Amino acid sequence: MKVLLLEMTENKRDVEMLKINDKIGMLTLVEKEKREDKKWYWLCRCDCGNIKWIRSDSLTKKNPTQSCGCLSKRTQFKWVDITGQRFNHLTAVKYIGEGTYHDEKWECRCDCGETITLTKGQLYSHGVKSCGCQNHEVRIKNSQRALKKLKEVDLIGGTKISNIARKKPIKSNTSGVTGVYYDSTREKWVAQIEFKGVHYNLKRWDSKEEAIAVRKEAERKMFGNFLEWYKKEYNK
Repeated sequence: MKVLLLEMTENKRDVEMLKINDKIGMLTLVEKEKREDKKWYWLCRCDCGNIKWIRSDSLTKKNPTQSCGCLSKRTQFKWVDITGQRFNHLTAVKYIGEGTYHDEKWECRCDCGETITLTKGQLYSHGVKSCGCQNHEVRIKNSQRALKKLKEVDLIGGTKISNIARKKPIKSNTSGVTGVYYDSTREKWVAQIEFKGVHYNLKRWDSKEEAIAVRKEAERKMFGNFLEWYKKEYNK
């Protein structure tokens, strides 16, 4: 009986010593409840962001619990303050808590001025080098490089290979054949062709069929040998 009374007295004392919003180390007391074991427990919010139920007497003993457990993990693994350290285009500004897998979360400032939250693991692995701005710049540079290379290969002697090798006409074409269109003013069909930067007018014709035939003949004479040469030289 004396032992039971002593436990009840100590438990009551523990509860009376604590109140909501009290701060113990990294813990803030949120609410309390009495459980089946007759002990009082406090719901605590840790500075790292975690929420944990902790027994009341663990908070009032000589060396009280001061965190959800993250503090001991930091001590165990020799926690290192990386404030001010640079990681590529990012600078660690401040520690803001633990991530989902207990990895440290840090607020980082990018060279462009934006802020981003990353884990220490992401910073150390160099997997993330900026807030995302560098990814955009890299994509632009890669696109420009690819376009330049395409132009070097596609534009030979003032002739755009993709144009002359194209089988289908552009959408705005109404004749169904590249280089042939209807001149409604003169009521004639016009045939034309362009090669090595020079435009050739293949005259006007009464029928579409005549204009198409002339255009096809010009393609064979102008493009034929050129395309064969191009395939041998550039499509090896």
